[in-house]
Amino acid sequence: MSTNSRRSSFTAAVSRRLTLVMLAGIISILAFGPVAAQPGAAPTSSPIAAAPVSVAHMPAVSETARTTSFAQPPPAAVVPTVVSVELPAAEFSAVDLAPPARPVNYQHTITEPEPAAKAAPKPNSAKPKPESKPEAKSTPKATAKPKQTTSEPKSAPTYSGVSKLWYPALGISAKWRWYGCQYGGDPDGLGPGVYRWGCAGRNNIYLMSHAWSTFNAIQRGYHSGKMKVGQSVWYANKQGDVSKWRVKWIKRVTKDYLHKTFSDWASNSSSSPIMTFQTCDGSRSQYRIIVRLVPAG
Repeated sequence: MSTNSRRSSFTAAVSRRLTLVMLAGIISILAFGPVAAQPGAAPTSSPIAAAPVSVAHMPAVSETARTTSFAQPPPAAVVPTVVSVELPAAEFSAVDLAPPARPVNYQHTITEPEPAAKAAPKPNSAKPKPESKPEAKSTPKATAKPKQTTSEPKSAPTYSGVSKLWYPALGISAKWRWYGCQYGGDPDGLGPGVYRWGCAGRNNIYLMSHAWSTFNAIQRGYHSGKMKVGQSVWYANKQGDVSKWRVKWIKRVTKDYLHKTFSDWASNSSSSPIMTFQTCDGSRSQYRIIVRLVPAG
């Protein structure tokens, strides 16, 4: 048995003994009552004090003894009763009761905990990627030298024919017909196509066409700006002689104004060759578009 266990057992035994002693004292007081001192007589000790009482073998107190004791007259003075209790021999030696000796060479040592074993690394299940091979550089191909070609200048377009008109900028390529003077040509008036009027002044080639016919290109060119001064026109007479002309000016006037000033600037005579175009314009044909051309030098 260790020292601590022995000490605990001894303490428990002492505590039990003290509890029994206190109970014995209380029982004796209740059983016998206090002893009154007689005058002139020597004090007597309690029968309990005369003989040592063993707590372990204490007799039980009868009801008769308790009644007899309380039947005595009340005492004049209270004398304390001394109870002598003889304890059994101690079960422990002095060595057992002595506090444990402190170790002489006491050292408080803190040991470093052993490092936990590291888990073995798991093998990488991913397959290693194959190393990419460097791309082979392609050998640059020799660039072929451009062939030197001598571009020949394009020749001007040639126009040939009889009684014909060409206006490339507006897309006109048409035959013209003779109309005569004082509307002496076609009795029904101008039909589709281009007509040359025979009553214009000297050296003035006067060509007319409806806006819904061949000269519709002139009407559209005037409003869109496609027809411009300086553009080239080719003309072939009835003998087949082809001549080049250029646009000099463009005018748009009312029908009434044209009738009043017609011979002054439109159908006028000229000392040198001139050419004139005429067509209608407006929702009710209330306007006239007049174009003047001169020979291209």
